[in-house]
Amino acid sequence: MNSTGQDDIGTIRRIKRAIFLRRKSLGQTLRYSRGQPEAKRIVYVAGCQRSGTNLVLNMLEQSDLTDVYHETDSRSFDTYALRPESVIDALIAKSRPPFFVIKCLLESDRLTEFLDRFEDARGLFVYRHFNDVVRSIVASWPNGRNRIDQIVANPADGKWRTDGISEGTLARVRALYRPDLNNFSANALFWFIRNSLFFEKQFDRDPRVMLLRFDNLVDENAATVRRIAGFLDLPATPRMIALPNRGRVRKRQELDIDPAIREACTALLDRLDAEWQAKTDLTLT
Repeated sequence: MNSTGQDDIGTIRRIKRAIFLRRKSLGQTLRYSRGQPEAKRIVYVAGCQRSGTNLVLNMLEQSDLTDVYHETDSRSFDTYALRPESVIDALIAKSRPPFFVIKCLLESDRLTEFLDRFEDARGLFVYRHFNDVVRSIVASWPNGRNRIDQIVANPADGKWRTDGISEGTLARVRALYRPDLNNFSANALFWFIRNSLFFEKQFDRDPRVMLLRFDNLVDENAATVRRIAGFLDLPATPRMIALPNRGRVRKRQELDIDPAIREACTALLDRLDAEWQAKTDLTLT
């Protein structure tokens, strides 16, 4: 399909989404016009950039019970960063539906802090194969290196990229780094830093946090959507199940990533996969 055809499809999808959201908003206004629900669940979506969190939010958006805030929403974000807690709290107070869903990608290291602020809050930590994430980053920012060169010299220069980084992870990144690393390798180190947070912040031990493997959301969409919905106590709907698109995953040719960095990323990916599988097995027993 040529670019014109793809643009047309994108335009149609945006129009359909706008119509759906308008209809959803009107329905929620009528449904909750007599006051707020007795209980409201706050849901934070965390993880590494380009890991499929947009698809997760779009899927949750299909429910009439959710109020979803994307990182492009100026009410809740300023250049992809969450606005102050007072601003978010005001949005929560005004929100009508029983589920308030919001990203916290730049603030993934603070997920526990956010969950502690609300009773019965939930977190979804989304991860995706490093090949897919790195390819997406380089395609969008061909010359981008996610400040890896600066991080090695001074972690503070990484800005949000190094928020919450441990001394162990920083030492590992410095050991793997070389000034002549190509952009694939540099962005693989970024993937390593951000996904290491899941274990270093002990999200794996927090029952309020669900690890979500993006490939399963796409390849096993019905089962995975139902598992997410069950974790959130949100009824799964046909619209939620139908949204994930199989074409989003299977593009995984090998990239020119430094062998030592690939080995480190593979080991972390295997650990994340093992955690996902273990928790999946528990839900099936």
